[in-house]
Amino acid sequence: MAFLVKPGPAPAGSFVNAARSSELPSPPRRFFHANHREHDLRAELKSLVTRHGTLKDLLYGVRSEHAKSPVVAEAKALGARLHVSVRGPGVLYDTRTKSWGSDPDAVRAHKAQLEQLKDSAASIGLELTGVDGGAGLKAWNDGGWKRFTHDELKTMKALGFESVEVRNLQQAGLYVSEQKLLGFYKEYAAWFAAGDVPRLMPSNLDFGQWRAVKEAVDSKSLDRAMFADFAVQTPGEVMDSFANTSTAAKKLGITVLQASGYGDVDGRYEK
Repeated sequence: MAFLVKPGPAPAGSFVNAARSSELPSPPRRFFHANHREHDLRAELKSLVTRHGTLKDLLYGVRSEHAKSPVVAEAKALGARLHVSVRGPGVLYDTRTKSWGSDPDAVRAHKAQLEQLKDSAASIGLELTGVDGGAGLKAWNDGGWKRFTHDELKTMKALGFESVEVRNLQQAGLYVSEQKLLGFYKEYAAWFAAGDVPRLMPSNLDFGQWRAVKEAVDSKSLDRAMFADFAVQTPGEVMDSFANTSTAAKKLGITVLQASGYGDVDGRYEK
């Protein structure tokens, strides 16, 4: 997905203005998230250079499976700053119904997700077994994915990525309440304070969640510096209007970017 925007100035008197000089890096002017297909990366990078001439002040994003691609190194050499999107908990098996669903395409997709999770789970000592992942998947769902993601993001920071989107947080039940989401953000804040992880790019927050984050930042229970200067919203994932969520995010100096279609988190578009 390609986002090319110029974020406006932070609201006067906001936390972000007060902290920008000492705590936050200079914000990128533009954000571009590359297509998730490997063979498209080089063509997209060439097109970026052709259209814009320079990649200075551009935040260039890829999925984690492409983090070590030579194209990413080329983008960095051309002046781009780096963003990565990681799987997080993944699309989790529904243990209530013991079913992947009735749609054949959905069944295939979810089984593929389980296969992809096996290596990740194995890296932290969990074995996924059977059609439903067994006890290993339960342990992954109950917090194993956080251990894996923490380790993964240490690697991403060492590779030079300055911001990250952790996908699929809703699948882990973190969006059912503002308290659960803030609980994870506070865990992330500890990782960030330890210097382990990149800045976090929020995704698909509703108005109430943005308000809760703002209150947490104002009360200093969360550090504004742990959040990136962009956020992502996918149509169909948030009940509130894009205008309302954008307004709420701007109070933190964060620009929300809207994807072009439902589920099109890695589609190509510009803005």
